[in-house]
Amino acid sequence: MKKIIFLLLIATFQHLYSSAQEGNQWFISRDFLTDFNCSTPVVSETFPKSNDEIGISGLCTSMADTNGNLLFYSTNYSVYNRNNKMMLHGKDSLQMHANYNGYNNSLLAVPDPGNINRYYIFFVDDYDPSGKTWDPYDLNYALIDMSLDNGMGDLVYVKRHVIDHIYGLTGTRHKNKRDFWVATYLRSGIYNHPDSLLFYLVTPNGVTFNDQMSIGRKATNGYAQNFTNGGKRIAVYL
Repeated sequence: MKKIIFLLLIATFQHLYSSAQEGNQWFISRDFLTDFNCSTPVVSETFPKSNDEIGISGLCTSMADTNGNLLFYSTNYSVYNRNNKMMLHGKDSLQMHANYNGYNNSLLAVPDPGNINRYYIFFVDDYDPSGKTWDPYDLNYALIDMSLDNGMGDLVYVKRHVIDHIYGLTGTRHKNKRDFWVATYLRSGIYNHPDSLLFYLVTPNGVTFNDQMSIGRKATNGYAQNFTNGGKRIAVYL
């Protein structure tokens, strides 16, 4: 994890799962689910006529169990259970629907290494549910517990304002096969120093900041990052 490769094209697959089946349910948007449990992937509609989130963006993240069965998914506003219903405390739990944030790769679901029923959703936003604004593109994370609401799951808490001026999220498993790395891009903005990558470690003890790696330059046209297969390197698009 100590090498940076600058690429024009990067892969989008996230190496985050303790079994291959946990990544078998993909939402390209809230309205369409792709099931990779079959030899030929199956695309199905969820609830395209729903009024719960009118004008939803295409940002989604999801998690399946070790058998490939959908557990939950999240838009950049709200969190839904496997029955396509909002969790009890899921509505606008990440950010208010009226406050649009559509930055690419700004949602990432990660298992809790210390509890098989719990998962983190990392997300980037500009607003909290009260409508208060702060510096742009804040890093936050929510904790989901699938043992709540009779196995449908619910949101436990949201940790906000971890750091601002960040763009994009990517993750990979730690080499110990238990913990997880989450990386994000920190843009220097008005500060007179190069952009950098920030690395957070997810362990049974929670989420902690671990390292910062200078890019050596500032992005001009865009920024995205992704771990290579196995997590030994990270690719950055500038």
